[in-house]
Amino acid sequence: MDLWTSTTVLVELRCTLCESGGRSRRKLLPIVFAANLKLETGKTFVRSLDHVCLKRVRAATRYDLRGIEPVVNYEMEASFVWQGLEEAKLAIVSLTEMEIRDQLDLMAKRGYRDSILVQMVVEVGEGDGMKEVERA
Repeated sequence: MDLWTSTTVLVELRCTLCESGGRSRRKLLPIVFAANLKLETGKTFVRSLDHVCLKRVRAATRYDLRGIEPVVNYEMEASFVWQGLEEAKLAIVSLTEMEIRDQLDLMAKRGYRDSILVQMVVEVGEGDGMKEVERA
């Protein structure tokens, strides 16, 4: 087994923002990016995936009139997706640490053409979160 500490993979992020209390929801455009993920354990892999995805959502909404601060909660569903088999997904949450490494090895052997699909819902707190800006 390789003694990797991190790897870079292609991530496709699909995110929906919702306000606490469920008053409004909006989908962001899909974001595709290369992410450097930690591999010490299965938990650090998932935590680093969480971290890079939240960082991308914050960057995407930074100059938006309806930002995402404060984040109250978020849910994430991540799956390995193989190029050409977009409908066949393998949920990361169901995999052991060894199976995650095996999937990443397989991605490397296939030339990193495959990706990780992340579907995320971010709950934004009251306050300035998703408040509409009134136009004069």
